[in-house]
Amino acid sequence: MAGAFVPASGRNSELYDAIATRLGDSVLYSSTVAQSLRNSLGVVLWVKSSVYNQYTLVIADKLLIAIEPTTSNIEAFNPSLAEKTVFNKFQYSTIYAGIVSHPSLPENISLVNTLARAAPENYLSFPKPNFAPRFDSIGSNLFAVAVVGTDTLTPSAAKDLLATNINKMVTTGVLPASSGAGLDVRAWAVHGAMHARVSASDIRGGFISQQRALQSKLSTWYTGAAFGATSTSILWAANDEMLPGLVAA
Repeated sequence: MAGAFVPASGRNSELYDAIATRLGDSVLYSSTVAQSLRNSLGVVLWVKSSVYNQYTLVIADKLLIAIEPTTSNIEAFNPSLAEKTVFNKFQYSTIYAGIVSHPSLPENISLVNTLARAAPENYLSFPKPNFAPRFDSIGSNLFAVAVVGTDTLTPSAAKDLLATNINKMVTTGVLPASSGAGLDVRAWAVHGAMHARVSASDIRGGFISQQRALQSKLSTWYTGAAFGATSTSILWAANDEMLPGLVAA
């Protein structure tokens, strides 16, 4: 397996900082597309800043959408019938991410939630939502965590699930018992909808062809996990295939 590229500082944010510097004032931060007009001649977007409560008019020949095409995300783009037909088939997981500490969690060790039936080589046997995939030590008795849930999993319920997981590992002897404070959530964020997927019957019914047929329609192209994968390498391979068509159009 090829190694990953990591900044010398260890800060993954450096990539985004460098991109922000390169793009300069071309980036509209803390902004949302409020209305849009898309057709074969180009795209017009009315973008609202949540910080300054003002609108910016964006006029472009082409539009590249990289967000998850959920109903709420895509609503302002007035999706066509063909787009709705594809996007309404997607199902998503709700992901929460955070930094936590707990006196029973072992420093410099990562804990991975693996089903017993997955051993020794049943690689496709995964826990079903709601579950916490892993606790990753990041030093200073802190752990990076994520919770994968259904669309009804609330932020508080996701935190409760983490505490329940740790308590279960303590009571079963996987982790040592400890006294004092329990789970301490230092940071918490709603990662939103992820893991876009459709049923096997949809795949057999030509979903991928229907999805790919959306590219270039209404002067719009798509990328992101819903059009590639959550794996960065696979996603960039999909971008390598998609971008030449966007540039040439």
